[in-house]
Amino acid sequence: MGSQPNFHLFGDCSIEAPSKEEFDKISDYIPLLNAFEASLKTRVKEMWDFGTAFKELVKEDTKVWKSLGVDRSPHFVQPSGSLSSALAIHLYNPNFFVADPQSTVTDDPTNPTIRLLYECGLSFEYCFMFDGIYRRERTDDCLLFYTEDPRRPHREFIQKIRENMSAAVEICLGEEVFKEIRKTARLVRFPLWGMFKSVRLWLELDDSNLGSMKRFVIQAYHPQFFSRPGRFSKTSSEFFETYGRPQDLAILMAIQLAGLHHRIKLKPNFFESNFVRGKYSRLSPKQDLERRDHLREALDAFRVAFPKKFKEFELRQSRRKEEKDLLKGINDIPSGSIVPMHTHPNGPISEREQEFRLNARNTKFCSIIASFEQVMEDMDPFHYEASDDYVESEIFDYGDIPTPLQLWLQSQDGLKIHGRMSNLNKCSAEYLACMVGIMYIRKITRAESGLKQVKAIPGEPGKLIHLKCSGCQRPVLDDAFPFFVADSPDCYFIEVARSAQKGGNGCGQNGCKGKPGLIPVDHGAQGYTRMETRAIAQTMRRKANWKAPLCRTGKDLEGCAQTVRVRCRGYGQGNQKVECGRERDYDTPEWTIHSPARLVQPRLKCDCDERVKDHYFEPVDKKIDMISFTSLRKIYRGFLKANCDLANYPKLPDTIFDLEPNGDPKKKQKMYRERFECLKNAQRALTGSN
Repeated sequence: MGSQPNFHLFGDCSIEAPSKEEFDKISDYIPLLNAFEASLKTRVKEMWDFGTAFKELVKEDTKVWKSLGVDRSPHFVQPSGSLSSALAIHLYNPNFFVADPQSTVTDDPTNPTIRLLYECGLSFEYCFMFDGIYRRERTDDCLLFYTEDPRRPHREFIQKIRENMSAAVEICLGEEVFKEIRKTARLVRFPLWGMFKSVRLWLELDDSNLGSMKRFVIQAYHPQFFSRPGRFSKTSSEFFETYGRPQDLAILMAIQLAGLHHRIKLKPNFFESNFVRGKYSRLSPKQDLERRDHLREALDAFRVAFPKKFKEFELRQSRRKEEKDLLKGINDIPSGSIVPMHTHPNGPISEREQEFRLNARNTKFCSIIASFEQVMEDMDPFHYEASDDYVESEIFDYGDIPTPLQLWLQSQDGLKIHGRMSNLNKCSAEYLACMVGIMYIRKITRAESGLKQVKAIPGEPGKLIHLKCSGCQRPVLDDAFPFFVADSPDCYFIEVARSAQKGGNGCGQNGCKGKPGLIPVDHGAQGYTRMETRAIAQTMRRKANWKAPLCRTGKDLEGCAQTVRVRCRGYGQGNQKVECGRERDYDTPEWTIHSPARLVQPRLKCDCDERVKDHYFEPVDKKIDMISFTSLRKIYRGFLKANCDLANYPKLPDTIFDLEPNGDPKKKQKMYRERFECLKNAQRALTGSN
């Protein structure tokens, strides 16, 4: 097959001949197209009283708003052009940002969207232009506030327009317009090939006769989409090739299918090559003041009609302001001391190594911030808010998020789970993806608490901790900038999920409750503690293995049972005491240095209270002597207060526990400092030192 446009499709549109496979895909539609082309020559539309229908729309719209407690001003905008035009342009509300708010026509070149259509060659002279909402309204407000009742009169009017207009081709500009069309129209995708392969062409079938069609529907981007930074950078040729070229081809095909190729002077390759950002119509100070007054009036109406939605709107506006201020404030972060931390001169890691880690951490922060600033500068996500005209991102999937932003998110170790990119398909909006980056930077550069500055040191450069929720056990984001206990550099500081809600609302994942900690996945291998003085002290005591000097280890365990049958002693006190008696095997018994050895009383979970708390257990065999955990800790603490570290002295049970020769505790026990002196004497005797 040749590449010349020698295959007549419809109207003035010819395309290169299809391959056999391509032709097979459209063969069923060819008779439909031929019948439709023949019907256009003889089709006679019934006379429709457009003026009366529009008055009815105004009446119904006013009635709806009054039922909502609002008496609104009659700011309505009529379609432009002739109903008999072969080409219809279906817009979504490009009528708020105009020089004259009292204007009543859609085709107003002082509006940025209409201005762009004019520049590429489209106007009401040969096209019928109609809207999605016929009240002069800001589009974001329509999308947020217009519930079914306010939208119904406009939808019904659009339905009447589409039934009575003669257009053989309808261009739907923007995703919102096309979604509305699909709710009521029977559309079939027509597969294209060759130069028009990227055009999204649909056939609208007649509801009363599915063997005939009403018109072609072409799905195109909203013109203001090209005034946004888009998927790539502000001036990226890749962006204009990806989106601009299909837009030009969609408009060209629409004109050719409508048979207007020789009448409309289309500017070739306008969106791909000739479009210039920023060529908006500018309002004078007086015009801008009128626009703001009109906006204030509309917002007052929404506040009365939709109080709950308006609170959401105000919250969103305040958040946007915070986010813009945050983005601007990133430049104010002092690059030399992003994380002011103390060094620990007497810690197990040298001050030089600590300073190296701090500097590496701050250097990484500066790199992250600088790269994110560059992405934001290229994209300028808040650029469109300077105009009230509708700007639709056309980005609904993560894969379509601007490439620089995608690459930046993918490069951040702290936005991954187990080293892999987290599921951002749920963040389907480009705007939300920007906020992920902003909030991530805010999190990693936030001022650390005084306690953390004193008690913590950063991990080695590149150190990564994979985390999970201690509550629901599901994975959460990795920690790319972990902190560790200064006096125990292998002990990781965890975060606890805080919440203003009573009882907490979990880690944020569906179904999670309480105030769980975000703990290492392999918490057996990676020790951790909370950033609390008491928790740190407890962790240090645990790591010190305080029981080791009081319990048998290694060969001293010879003759001691490896498994002990134990019985639950129940729970509660006094009249509230609940007896249990359930038995189980205790596989990790600890035995003291007494002779004979005594079992350290275990505290274990039990089914008697659905395994909520630990309970005291006792040996089933009454011959096994036992010592409580509390008694053992009391002895250890007694020696600590006497400045004695038992780990440095011989394991002498008679001295440590102050026992009689028969193994019973002495009636009048020695003070711990007296026992300490005995241990020191024993140490000297063993080592031969004075």
